[in-house]
Amino acid sequence: MRELEQVLIDVLNLLGIEGERVDGLTGVWCKGQKVGSIGIGCKRWVTQHGFALNVDCELVGFEQIIPCGLSKAKVGKLSNWIPGIKVCDVQPLLRESVRKRFKLNWENI
Repeated sequence: MRELEQVLIDVLNLLGIEGERVDGLTGVWCKGQKVGSIGIGCKRWVTQHGFALNVDCELVGFEQIIPCGLSKAKVGKLSNWIPGIKVCDVQPLLRESVRKRFKLNWENI
């Protein structure tokens, strides 16, 4: 999970944004706002891992839930710091960060 957090932190650094961890919590934070979430699951001895990075999404739904069980957490998105940024701007950075962090060789299928 910490390696997935680091993927997100690396991408934020490439964008000139300082991402950080918060002791005792999972995810990535910027200036007190949670911008990245990590999820894991296990079913029938198969594990799944994933992450979400809030880029330019609407955050209205987060007002109606307690995100990640953190009642006082503020949720943010990258467009708060980089106006006009889009998911398509961030996807190649994420792909490359995952490749480097996990030493993967992507193949086109």
